[in-house]
Amino acid sequence: MSLLEKLEAYHQLHSLGSSFYQKAGMRVLPSAVQQLFSSAITFHTNHFVDAAGGRFALHALQTNRAKEITIVESSRATLRCLQKSVEGLPDIKLLAGAVWDAPKHRADVIFFLPQTDKGNARVEADLMGACNALRLNGEAYFIMHKDQGAKRYEKLAETLFGALEVLDKEGGWRLCKAVKHFDKTYEINRLDFSILDLKLQAEPGVYAAGKLDPGTAFLLETYDMTQLASKKVLDIGCGYGLLSLRAALADAAVTALDDDLLAVRSTHQNAEHYGLDIRVLHSDVNSELHDGERFDVMLTNPPFHIGKQVMLDIPEAFIAAAYKHLVPGGELVLVANKALAYERLLEHFVYWETLATNQSFKILRAIR
Repeated sequence: MSLLEKLEAYHQLHSLGSSFYQKAGMRVLPSAVQQLFSSAITFHTNHFVDAAGGRFALHALQTNRAKEITIVESSRATLRCLQKSVEGLPDIKLLAGAVWDAPKHRADVIFFLPQTDKGNARVEADLMGACNALRLNGEAYFIMHKDQGAKRYEKLAETLFGALEVLDKEGGWRLCKAVKHFDKTYEINRLDFSILDLKLQAEPGVYAAGKLDPGTAFLLETYDMTQLASKKVLDIGCGYGLLSLRAALADAAVTALDDDLLAVRSTHQNAEHYGLDIRVLHSDVNSELHDGERFDVMLTNPPFHIGKQVMLDIPEAFIAAAYKHLVPGGELVLVANKALAYERLLEHFVYWETLATNQSFKILRAIR
């Protein structure tokens, strides 16, 4: 399969029946989680918010469980599937954002899955955001795994909401119901931190927020960013924007993309703080680029897992996007875990080399 065919396959949406679509690059809920959430759809209410992937909003609509339904989702890959899934369903509102972006004090019931793989700050923000979304005496249903700090976070949830009970358990997953007893709004704060003399901000749970990712650090040590002056640079998987900022400070014209809307907002905030004109797009790999757009250089530290699931189709799509969007003679520079065999994909390029290696990472360079 050619790289362009691989990229086309990555972007295909697949129907799972019941009008629900999936694609490569999106988080898939374990079957136990799906079963536990489905068992909780026993309510009849006015306003239901699904911040757990959207499948349960469709179930609620089909069974007439709610008059008003809102789906909240921050992943562009998932949003693309949801847009297809809710076509022709005016009773479902689709909102791009995190749990804390849901309308305040309106929901009677909310489903959400705290992002325990993204750190304490993200879980706390998810819990506070869900509480903010509920009206007084509203109900929140959420699921966490016992090996991911569930009991500790359940205590926090009980403090924030006022009441909590564990309804069911399956395969280590715990379905909880929290009831909002306090008429208050919790403030969700960005994280402030400094990296390489840059003062930065990131929303809760953005990848590597508050620290310098070691792979990115190795790329910056290896690659001379000053050579990017006056070049068009693409950063896919921008996170809170460090590579984009360093490229823009070197006088490059930068386009930054990320699947996570929280990363996109963080990069935009950081660029704005430094007065940098960085074009930042909420994009599933290259989904928001025009077919004819071309760049001189692509820099990337591609993710290879979603949660604990290894997802090599994502970095492979990054490499395929580089092949599509680089000018002839354009340069791809990426950092990768040493164990990941991306070299076979780079053989589609005119030339490739390993620029540097250390104990954990390698810097690969390819010419289009």
